[in-house]
Amino acid sequence: MDRFFDSKLMLLRDIAKYEVLTIQQQGELARRAKEGDAAARQKLINHSLRIILSVMQRYHNLIQHLDFLDLFQKCVIGLMRSIEKYDPAEGTSFSTYAFHGVEISIKAALSLGDSLIRQPLYFIMEQKKARRTKKELIHLLGEENFTHDQLATKLGCSKKQLRRALKPRLEIISLEDLIEDHYKQIDRIAYLADKKYLSPLQKVIFKEELISSCEELAPLVKAVKRFSSKKQAAFFQREGLNNDGKKATFEEIARKRKVARQGVQEMVCNAWKTLEKLNPTWTKAWFEKKMEVIEELTKLLNCEQKKVIFHLLQD
Repeated sequence: MDRFFDSKLMLLRDIAKYEVLTIQQQGELARRAKEGDAAARQKLINHSLRIILSVMQRYHNLIQHLDFLDLFQKCVIGLMRSIEKYDPAEGTSFSTYAFHGVEISIKAALSLGDSLIRQPLYFIMEQKKARRTKKELIHLLGEENFTHDQLATKLGCSKKQLRRALKPRLEIISLEDLIEDHYKQIDRIAYLADKKYLSPLQKVIFKEELISSCEELAPLVKAVKRFSSKKQAAFFQREGLNNDGKKATFEEIARKRKVARQGVQEMVCNAWKTLEKLNPTWTKAWFEKKMEVIEELTKLLNCEQKKVIFHLLQD
């Protein structure tokens, strides 16, 4: 590629256009920028870009793996912050203050590295200092004689602050990675997803399915209501269509009504035969499948099945 179109070279050419300012000129521009003069601020930034190159050259061996333009942009932000915080009345030259601000930006970029989680620079420096001091004490005292109380005293911090500083870094993982689950690979998002959470669209769909299932059962319930009161009650209790929504055994129904178990069983069987004559699709298997769908949908929607059955019986 032609060197003219090299963005790095073009940037260096632009910086070379601006001459180095004297200490008096820097102080005057900084004072005017502090008063709100935008032109003076921009001029001070342009003429101070050489400071950024000077600091970057100092950290040349450490910043080789970083993108030059991205790092330069972060340094410009550090330079702009230095202009905002610089106070000419303190007597410090602006170039020294700006050098320190750019250096902080480079250290922050080096500490962040390839990490996706941004941590405060002071916290990163605390961690490095704690680990470095720990290695020094272990080398001096030996691993057996070393204690964290000695390290806390050496650093002049509390035990809680020391635990935070020595806390191991968390490994950053991708949600798109595949993980093993019962001898099959699934993506991490599907594995970590909350199975109980339903989106608004899912709630609408499940409610419609529940209403549709109840509407399909409604004609069968109306047909059962035409039976005798004994047969109707036995059928509802046996198939879980009573108000509590629980299925009762033949023994439980017989004990409650003080009749023989065989008589209850015959009433329920005759009821199913009558229903199948009225509508061939009203089989016991079809009914049980519909009830399973209703039970599953009520659990997903976090509503009580007995309330659904109660409304079904009222229709």
